[in-house]
Amino acid sequence: METGSKLWRWKYRFNKSENRFSIGPYPEISIKQAREARDGARALLRSGIDPNAHKKAKKATQSKTADNTFEVLALEWHRGRSRALAISGNPLAGRWSNQRGDGYAVLKL
Repeated sequence: METGSKLWRWKYRFNKSENRFSIGPYPEISIKQAREARDGARALLRSGIDPNAHKKAKKATQSKTADNTFEVLALEWHRGRSRALAISGNPLAGRWSNQRGDGYAVLKL
């Protein structure tokens, strides 16, 4: 039984320390795709940018933009607003429906 994983990785040096850039799993990523990813990482390295740090920063900005969808922002707003409305005794406090239509929350009036 095989326990190891087959990954495409590229070993490089940045600021006098050895690092490894992970490209992806072998059967899913072809050798052509792995070489293209490696060449892109080499270009970053030539520009003085650490490929792993660039990859992490890119992933962080992608997850940050995914967290800023209308649905997420509307739910955050409602959570904060419903507490304020409940404290003030407003009858509209409990009118937000948990049923969601096309990916957004529905306000029952």
